[in-house]
Amino acid sequence: MFVHGVYGFYAVLASMSVISSFFSPAQGVAIRSAVPRHGLRSATALMQQVMFIMRIIGGPIAVTVVRIFGARICYGLDAVSFIASGSLIASLALTLPKKSAAGDLQLPVPASAKEGSSGISRILADMKIGAGFILHHAALLFVIVALGAGMFVMGCFGPLVAIYVRDTLHTSSTIFAVTSAAISIGLLIGVNILNAFAKHISNTTQVYLGLGGIALGTLLLAAAPLFAFTLPVFHLGVPVVVTVFGCFLIGFAAAGIIVPSQTLIQQETPAGLMGRVGSTTMSAVFSAQIAGLLLSGILAQHTSVRAVFALCTAMLAVLIVAGKLWMEPKDHPALA
Repeated sequence: MFVHGVYGFYAVLASMSVISSFFSPAQGVAIRSAVPRHGLRSATALMQQVMFIMRIIGGPIAVTVVRIFGARICYGLDAVSFIASGSLIASLALTLPKKSAAGDLQLPVPASAKEGSSGISRILADMKIGAGFILHHAALLFVIVALGAGMFVMGCFGPLVAIYVRDTLHTSSTIFAVTSAAISIGLLIGVNILNAFAKHISNTTQVYLGLGGIALGTLLLAAAPLFAFTLPVFHLGVPVVVTVFGCFLIGFAAAGIIVPSQTLIQQETPAGLMGRVGSTTMSAVFSAQIAGLLLSGILAQHTSVRAVFALCTAMLAVLIVAGKLWMEPKDHPALA
């Protein structure tokens, strides 16, 4: 509201990103504390449903507010919504784990994590403890690697889909809007279907299916221009239909990674380590997404957008095989 320069705008966005990164680890701790173990899947699915619905309707609402009242009012309402949600969350009574929980697991506490250490040293020490727990737990390692791979593909996909629609399919911006909406709709439908019908399918099986579904979606995008003919009844090009379906499938399959991976993390992580494991997980996921954003443009410039989608398909296929051969966790049946 009060920033007018470009660099000030960048500084505000960076600050918002840093503060927003606190949310996911804290959310995991809060859900683990407030929800019984048998209800973790439903609670995680419900949380994802609310977030996806807000993302779908948030954009049109913001556009309407800006058109009627202006950008300043929109930013002000956004700030008020953050304060209101924070106040509601602060009113919850949460049972915090004891500080000795990590010690009960006989996990070494680095010297840098002791009292009197600098803030950065303690953060790095906590992340080291979280990473050590993940590396020694096959199920968590697999789902976190899968989650990172899914976010890497989404990072590659996001900046390239507009170029793909314009330069490869040679269609209008309307088709780009439809493809973007198809991903969000696929995510929302996928979360609901998983919550309703996949309660008795193990979390790791759902993650495998999610990886396979995203791989199939990126493969359809890479192959869509090959179907160079038009549907006679609808007067719509088959490449456009295949593209929209591929985007929907990517979103639908992503739900098969997000919900079971978060559920498994909450089920298998001791309460005293939820914050450390959650922060380490989000660091890995965000790093993978940033890598996808950075590499997608470089790879597309030296090859093509379709080649990047094909490479994503191959990477996911390799991860599925590697998971079965070297990271196969013990069977963890899903809880109702």
